[in-house]
Amino acid sequence: MWGRTGKTIVAASLILLSHIAAANHTISSDGRVLLHLPDGSSAIAEYLPGERDKPTLIIIHPFLQTGGFSTIRQLADEMSDAGYPVLLPTLTLGVSARDRPLPCEAIHTDTLADTAKEISAWVSWLEKGDKNRPPVKTIILIGHSSGTLNIAEYIRSPASSVRKSILVSLPYFYDDEGKTIDRQQLKKAREMLARGDKNLGKFALAYCNEYVATPEAFLSYAELNRNRVIKLLRQARTQVKIILGSADVRVSPDWSAQLQKQGFDVTVIEGGTHFFNKGHEFDLVEAVESALEL
Repeated sequence: MWGRTGKTIVAASLILLSHIAAANHTISSDGRVLLHLPDGSSAIAEYLPGERDKPTLIIIHPFLQTGGFSTIRQLADEMSDAGYPVLLPTLTLGVSARDRPLPCEAIHTDTLADTAKEISAWVSWLEKGDKNRPPVKTIILIGHSSGTLNIAEYIRSPASSVRKSILVSLPYFYDDEGKTIDRQQLKKAREMLARGDKNLGKFALAYCNEYVATPEAFLSYAELNRNRVIKLLRQARTQVKIILGSADVRVSPDWSAQLQKQGFDVTVIEGGTHFFNKGHEFDLVEAVESALEL
């Protein structure tokens, strides 16, 4: 079903699971965390402990990536150095204990709602604590790129411990003019969904020219145009802070102005790209540190 690439991911994940299980505790010596999910699968994360009086940060990675993705990994290290406890989950995206980027050609059945459930599970893990880790009372969510949309879905009904969400490089998948999503593919997926067809289809999404997915999984992302992202954010039940780069070519130049016009709190980092590289890494760190104030 998964093909050679998918089997490799599962095999590597099983090795990781055995190493964590052998440690006989939730957090291994290298900070890896294994979380058993309600559906019987498992998810992994890296936990960086910090000062007890600071909120714990959960940082969510971009599309198909992991908690080790460069932009968020550097941000996590900087926040950890500043004393913040940090959790870097890797969303399973349908692959138990996934610990590496998921290729475009894998089979995709996960929806935006599925990722929100996983975020909820990690929040609960932090809230409960254990014999080596006190329960967490204050959590701030940080997402980068499509990770912001996973968070936006979750904060429609967040736990009371989640006090703020910081959305970095907030994107949309469909730009209304049909330049980023093939309208015929949208039509095909909608028709499949309408007639109850849950079979796999071949689509294109983000940087994936061949995205094999169920219509529900594909549409949960592909239909997020600018207006739908704004509608999603309007349902948020936490404080929301948005950080964008003025040189982010993945969104329209007027995206920040549109968000500000709708009343959202937006910081624009001049010259910042989608990934805040090329000298803007520390501009991002400063903007996030400022946004962390409750």
